[in-house]
Amino acid sequence: MTTKWSLRILTVLVIAGLGWWLPTLFFDDAYITFRYAANIAHGEGFSYNPPERVLGATTPLLTLLLAAAAKLGFDIESAALVYGLIGHAMLCLAVFEAMRWLVPEGISPAVLGALACALHPHLAFTAVGGMETSLYCAWIVLALTAAASGGVALTAAFLGAALLTRPDAVLILAPAIWLLLRHRRAGRDQSAASPVTLAAAGAVLVMTAGWLLFATWYFGSPVPHSIAAKRLIHPYGPGQVLAELGRFLSDDYYLIVALPLAVWGVAATRRPLARGLALFVLLYLTTLVFGGVEPFAWYINPPIPIVLALAAAGLADLLARAGLRGPRAATGAWVLAAVTVVTAVVMTLDLRRQAPGLRDDWDAWEGTYEIAARWLMNESQPGDRIYVGETGVIGYLLPHRLIIDSSGINSPEVTRLRTGLPERNAEWSRRIIRELKPDFITTSTAYLNIKVIAGEPWFVELYEKVDAPLVEREGQVIYRLRRVG
Repeated sequence: MTTKWSLRILTVLVIAGLGWWLPTLFFDDAYITFRYAANIAHGEGFSYNPPERVLGATTPLLTLLLAAAAKLGFDIESAALVYGLIGHAMLCLAVFEAMRWLVPEGISPAVLGALACALHPHLAFTAVGGMETSLYCAWIVLALTAAASGGVALTAAFLGAALLTRPDAVLILAPAIWLLLRHRRAGRDQSAASPVTLAAAGAVLVMTAGWLLFATWYFGSPVPHSIAAKRLIHPYGPGQVLAELGRFLSDDYYLIVALPLAVWGVAATRRPLARGLALFVLLYLTTLVFGGVEPFAWYINPPIPIVLALAAAGLADLLARAGLRGPRAATGAWVLAAVTVVTAVVMTLDLRRQAPGLRDDWDAWEGTYEIAARWLMNESQPGDRIYVGETGVIGYLLPHRLIIDSSGINSPEVTRLRTGLPERNAEWSRRIIRELKPDFITTSTAYLNIKVIAGEPWFVELYEKVDAPLVEREGQVIYRLRRVG
């Protein structure tokens, strides 16, 4: 077995170890995808509230993969964890392969880049978050690496897969085309793609085109409704987004160290892939800053593995310029090996430090929704309308109930009623309750302006507060529509 294959296997084993060791910390948004997948698997269509056709899931690929797993008898949550770890492993292996185009000499930078991505706390915890983020990041690196090598078919396949995973994958297109054109202008020899590669690329592109046609016919548009909903409920100006990104960076010491090395890696090595990756990061961050939406934690993931990979390339270049090459190349390799070991140990200890606190945070937030959902499952009936503060966990754990999603991600009528009213204006919540007449209202006291509304005479006349001490102890409240007669 070659050294490269041994290191690839080591990377996969590290990811498997993370899956066994880290607590499962699914984001609330992940459960939106879970509910879509469950409805598909049960024959109720690609719908959050069957038979209503609203595209609130931004990741058709993961949704369909989860639905397939459920159809085969697997648990959706377990499948989501496995897919997340597979995506994380793919990402780390993609970085390992990309390093060959960033630092052709030696294997040490590739090991550093791959292990840094594997163990970076934000990337590792996202991998067990139940979302498509890790898989999406993998497609980005794979597509741009394929483009740097001149592989048109592979680039198309990875780009198609990325588009099926998240719509903002369109941002990969410009750097990918630039890399392909540059490769052609350089006149490098390029062997023809194999029949298997061509077939794979063709299949992915057919699937992508098929999804776009299906979504246009089924939902009226392939653009997820969640994009408009999030811009309405989580509006952020460029200054706010930049401030949020600055806070994230100030809390991530690894990126503080890696960022100048990454800039050096792009400027000094002048390698096409380094420039292509940097171009994607610039396009992505520009879109994030001017997108008008709050930058949620998982939105920040795509640039991180790229910065870490470019930092490893920058460090290798600095060592080479310091004279640690030629007869002294072994010394440079030992320095990189030492940096790799220190990075892996520090990141592992950091994961161990952060895990208990994140687990407690999950129990104090998503865990409380589980408690409320169990109560509602016993007290509600199929077909009941339930108005929720956050739709993820509650919606997934209450099948066959119509979930009125206060964010509007899966409920267009909510978006209509909220339009023009800021979050703190209780009028939008009054409108929803009066017009849609939910059978139950369940929320954290932080949402729905419930503290304001609950004491108003019209609300007291319509709803009674449920006596549920276990739910209230966790900061949740449940109201039930009063039955006439």
